[in-house]
Amino acid sequence: MNERLENSNPADDYEDLRGVDLTDDRLGEKLKSFAQDLDGSETRMGYLIKTRKLSTQQLVAIKLCNRRAMEEGVTLFENSPVQEDPRAEAFILRQLQHPHVVRLVECFDFQDYFCEVFECLRGGDLFGVIQLRGSEVPLEQIRRLFCQLMQAVAYLHARCCVHLDVSPENCMLVDERAEQLVLIDFGVAKVLNPNQQFVERQAHQRPGKVNYMSPEVFYSTRYPRYNPYAADIYSSGITLLMMLLVGNPYDVEVRTARGEVVEHMQLHQLPAFSLLFQGRLKELLAIFGNECANPERVPDSAVALLNRMLGPEQYRPTAAQVLESEFCCANFSATRQICSL
Repeated sequence: MNERLENSNPADDYEDLRGVDLTDDRLGEKLKSFAQDLDGSETRMGYLIKTRKLSTQQLVAIKLCNRRAMEEGVTLFENSPVQEDPRAEAFILRQLQHPHVVRLVECFDFQDYFCEVFECLRGGDLFGVIQLRGSEVPLEQIRRLFCQLMQAVAYLHARCCVHLDVSPENCMLVDERAEQLVLIDFGVAKVLNPNQQFVERQAHQRPGKVNYMSPEVFYSTRYPRYNPYAADIYSSGITLLMMLLVGNPYDVEVRTARGEVVEHMQLHQLPAFSLLFQGRLKELLAIFGNECANPERVPDSAVALLNRMLGPEQYRPTAAQVLESEFCCANFSATRQICSL
């Protein structure tokens, strides 16, 4: 980098931040328009934009987090029960380097914003890709992407780091080929002491998205503490289940034993939820009101793995054990099996 850039504000090294004044009374509206012009997205705390780093010509994504909102404890998303901490996220990501963990380029303060600069991932999130391609996604590709997710989780857990928000929305694909997955969004992640296996719950806080939350995290009044490593495993299991179902298993119509349709209910509220803990996953899949559902298309090795990952907290496998499972070690290429549940 040349001397001029070294002596200037770091924001000057980014094409669409250089020379921009966002500190007047219309800050929110100006930045909103600015982000939209750049095909960015808006959250309650700030904005995510795509731009170019001038010194390297690298395409990057910048998360601009409103420092005032951070200080006031505003949650990043309206349905988030826990405040995300961008500075803590940056601190954690500086210590991580793995091909399936998002890479933090740098972070800096820019006027009223704390900015995190990430590598730009252009393939979209896993949820969107699965929803878009649906039955066209080969089972072997699902297995490979899931293994990449578990490699990231195993890497984190080996370093006493727990993500606490694993979901398809937080799994980005590097490009349109959808061959490489990267785990993002460490806003509620924690680094634990080496011998720490449980965390105490604070004021009924439930980190992560409800749709992928383990029962011990969801039922805050029943469990004063929980194993965060096991919570990551559960969320990863629900992510795999979503990939196999080609849809979010928590956000579909569910049919009861009497054939009635229950719309938009959490599985935690349904009798069928207990089937997960009884090793009866096939029966659980059979009650989904998805017209494309066909439980027989899910390989037995996946059912066996999911029964373990979605079972009681104390019996869930570690991320390393998941990677050693029959499903993760299989090769479905020869069968050309398509997962179209």
